[in-house]
Amino acid sequence: MKRWLSIFLAALILFGAVGCTNTSSGGDETTLPPETAAPVQKTLVLAEGVGTDYVVLRAENGSDADVAQAIRLRKAIAETVGVDLAMGTDWVRSAADIPAVAHEIVVGHTNRPQTVSALENDLLSRDWGIYFTDGRVTIVGGDDAATEAAVDYFVENLLDAEGKKLELEEGFAYIHRHVYPLGEITLNGVSLKEYTVVIPAAPNVFEENAAHALCDYLLAQGGFTLPVIRDSEPRAEHELLIGATSRPESKKYDGLKYGEMEYLLTAEGSHAVLRGEGYLVGGAVGALAALIRPEKAGEATAAQLSTAGKPEKFIFADKAKNMILLIGDGMGYNQIELALANGMEFFIPRFFPNQGEAKTYSASSSITDSAASGTALSSGYKTNNRYLGMTPRGEKKPNIREVAHDAGAQTAVITTDALTGATPAAFTAHVKDRDMSAEIKAQQAAIEIDYLAGKVGNGIVDETRAALRTIADGDSESFFIMVEEAYIDKHAHSNAGDDVVRTVKLLNDIAAYLSQFVFLHPDTALIVTADHECGGIMKKADGTFYFTSDNHTGVNVPVSAVGAGTDFFGGKTVENVEIARFMGRAWGVEKLGA
Repeated sequence: MKRWLSIFLAALILFGAVGCTNTSSGGDETTLPPETAAPVQKTLVLAEGVGTDYVVLRAENGSDADVAQAIRLRKAIAETVGVDLAMGTDWVRSAADIPAVAHEIVVGHTNRPQTVSALENDLLSRDWGIYFTDGRVTIVGGDDAATEAAVDYFVENLLDAEGKKLELEEGFAYIHRHVYPLGEITLNGVSLKEYTVVIPAAPNVFEENAAHALCDYLLAQGGFTLPVIRDSEPRAEHELLIGATSRPESKKYDGLKYGEMEYLLTAEGSHAVLRGEGYLVGGAVGALAALIRPEKAGEATAAQLSTAGKPEKFIFADKAKNMILLIGDGMGYNQIELALANGMEFFIPRFFPNQGEAKTYSASSSITDSAASGTALSSGYKTNNRYLGMTPRGEKKPNIREVAHDAGAQTAVITTDALTGATPAAFTAHVKDRDMSAEIKAQQAAIEIDYLAGKVGNGIVDETRAALRTIADGDSESFFIMVEEAYIDKHAHSNAGDDVVRTVKLLNDIAAYLSQFVFLHPDTALIVTADHECGGIMKKADGTFYFTSDNHTGVNVPVSAVGAGTDFFGGKTVENVEIARFMGRAWGVEKLGA
């Protein structure tokens, strides 16, 4: 994964005991001019025979990434300074047992006081800091990637390879601040950070995901998030009420009539009411995001909510500049019907305003395999079964992820399958046979991609959220992501109906989040489709279902779309290559693959 450190602009602030006046997030940082600064007395922390009692410390239950950074730092110290330090964790019986003074080099999100203080007072999500106080070195970032960047800086700039030592002055602190698209925000005269998000005690899938999507947006775009509570919990002074909560400010609008694509965003005293029917609660969240978004990145915004209490129509951009493609491998119409008949309340993509279908045949057969169909969806041309990213003549042509990347977009590919599976490989490789796993791996290792994850399993919703926080963070002008639920197909091959139901439901969970996310990025198109049908599922007159095949079929598959420009798909039957060509137009390629 390409590190975000190489692509963001940030402010670097260096200060020590002699020069800092304000280190809080969003404040002004100043240092004494060099000619008036007092001489700095440095402490020799590590050198040959010095500091050998130091311990590299990481959190007892820290993330895998934090553990990896602690190990990497220990190795770098041994190689650069020649001191082989012990490793330890932050475990203590109680907070009272944490030593105030200790020879520790602390990495990541631990319970040590400087770490806690930095995360509470100094650092937003992609900021990082390095501190030296009371003998303890603290290296921490707001998130895992930021901690990695902090360790990079420590190794490259503070470890003295020539002198084989580490020297720091007491009170040393180095803070790296990311420049976020969102600056300081007030909403109706109150800092947005003072608000609490409130959802119903038993939220529906849209209300819950609208809250998730809003918090993810604030984290990616502003470096902070908001607490989320249920309406059964005590009131906060300032609240964002998402959905049909029991708060009186929200209940006032029970029974309100909404027109097509309408939502409600209104102020009620110190509370904001965000409502809409079904998935259109996301329209209210998207409208709030538009209201707080500054014209220029990092500028302060003073947003004022209307008090009219009237629905408004959500309008997406005419043309998309971002693309989200959600693929249910092997998911035909009756896979969806089977899931609906077995506990899935509704299939979320069917709420989308633009419904169509796609033909799936390949260049070599009326019944496609996943390689040829993946290539059609990714690259805009029909090819032979088993071919990935190549024409029937064996020519390599760019896929949509490559086109987006070359245009400066951040890109991601996520799947529940192995990354060498046909669908993810169609977006990341070019080979003549889908079984060329070693060559696919080699090509994937060589590409530039911002987020690549396979074999994700039941955590695919969280993985999708994490990927979108990475690529939709404002660091580039646009983004592309392909997400695949691969096991609908695999279970249909085995005629395992219960497992088909379970994996269709999992895709539906992904769609629930994406249906809200797209409102926060109104220049984005969300397309949900399949590469082909598998299993030939049919429905009997008595309402039961049965399989007619253990392989793919040639029937058309559903296409559901919402967002910028997606009326293109409304009411149409398209060749599957038209999906790739639609996406290509976001980056100036009118007929991708043609």
